[in-house]
This record gives sequence, C-alpha cells and structure tokens, in this order.
Amino acid sequence: MKRLDSVYTPTVEERVDWHLEDGIDTLYACPDAWALRHRFIHRETSEVRRARCDRWSCLYCGPRKVDMWRQVIAEAEPTLHIVLTKAGKTMEEASRALTTWVQALRRGSKGRGRGHVGARPAFQIEYLGVSEEHQNFEENGFHWHLLVKGADYIPHEHLVACWKPATKGRASVVWVSAIHNTRAIGYATKYLTKDITRAKKGHKTVVRDGLVLCVGAGGGVDGE
Repeated sequence: MKRLDSVYTPTVEERVDWHLEDGIDTLYACPDAWALRHRFIHRETSEVRRARCDRWSCLYCGPRKVDMWRQVIAEAEPTLHIVLTKAGKTMEEASRALTTWVQALRRGSKGRGRGHVGARPAFQIEYLGVSEEHQNFEENGFHWHLLVKGADYIPHEHLVACWKPATKGRASVVWVSAIHNTRAIGYATKYLTKDITRAKKGHKTVVRDGLVLCVGAGGGVDGE
C-alpha cells in the first residue's frame, strides 16, 4: 500500500493547464488571456484568486454574472412585471421611448381643463428593463420587459396613456401583472436574464435607479 504522503498532488496551475488542454476550462477558470496571466492575493489571508474578464459573453464569467444579478434583483423585491410593445425598430428609438414613458409615469398629469380630464397620479418607480426582439421584427420591432418596484398597483389605462405618446402613437398595447411572492420574482428574473449572456454585439448593461437596464450602445437611457 502506498503511503499517502508519497502520492503526488498537482498544483492549481497544473490542473488549470490540464483543463485548458481538455477544453473544459470554462468550468473552472476564465479563459481570457489577460485573466490567465494575473492573480489577486489577499493581503491578510494570502489567499490567491485568479483574475476574471467579467464579460457577459464569457462562458465562465457570464453565467456567474447572471446568477449574481438574479440575486440582486430578487433582493430588490419588484412588485410588477410590465411588457411594453412596439418600442421601436432600433435600440436608440426603443430606449428613447422607454425614457419618455418612465418620465411621464413619474411626473403624472394634472389633466385638462377645470374637470382635470385625463389626470394621472405620479408613480416614483424603479425598474429593470430588458429589450427583446419580437418574432415578427419587421412589423413590431423591439419590446421591453420590465420588473418594477415602487408601486404595488398602477392602473392599466395610465400605463397605456404614457406609452402611446412615448411611441408617437404607434403602440398602445401594454401588459402588466403583479408579482406576489418570491417564486414569481425568481421566475420573472430568470426569464429576463435567460439570454443576457448571448446579447448582440453593441449592447451594454447600464445601472439605472438601483437596478439594471440593458440598452444598445447607440441609444443610452438618460437619468432623471
């Protein structure tokens, strides 16, 4: 019987090299060239950690970023899931429509005339927004999936009243559903982040109002 102290134990570096050769490196380490050359050492514990590229498209970093954001979003406890249709044919157009819609919703309206026709209260919402291409893109373009907090209930007619002018009259269909429990939050969050690691080139992620917004590189959403 071999003595245990005579059994060779490969170093971390050697094991990483083996995984790189076998093509299973993305399960254990970020394959980015810069990340493979760098280490981080904890000053107090001397713990050594490999660097990461932290890109959404990375097979190692991407899924871990998705899991992290799912936890962050769940902790934010969104209350509504809203879908805004026909946002535009380009990300710039879709982002501008979303910005206009959010501004109108937050600002509210005193209505018209002495009777205050069309008056709307202001809703100080925060949101996570992910754009998605409609299956019939030529006709419908992009639409937005939003997780919203800051309001337990927003009348559907108020959502439509803000969305129609935001899209210059081309869209009036808005879907809204309440999120009542952690399971619903988990489901909605998983749905919104399922394809984020496969985002098209030119898309980026922008922190907005404590949550995150996925927008195109050419059409950022301005803060308010």
